[in-house]
Amino acid sequence: MAVELVSEKKPIGCICLYEGAKSNIGIFPNEAEVGLWIALKYSGRGYGREALSNIVEWCRKNTEFRSLYADCRCGQDPS
Repeated sequence: MAVELVSEKKPIGCICLYEGAKSNIGIFPNEAEVGLWIALKYSGRGYGREALSNIVEWCRKNTEFRSLYADCRCGQDPS
């Protein structure tokens, strides 16, 4: 899914879900890993936090995931 800067109507990143076996971190079928990328130009402005909050809310309403997992790569402090 695209992360869009609504005021400019343009994509600034993406967020996705990797369910169970599709994840590379060894999770159960009723769990998911969240992948998030925000363009460096827009990093540190809260867009990632907002996208993550939205995907968590979407999962609560539309899935039966027991848990969501995410991590941060070294050097991605603003994320």
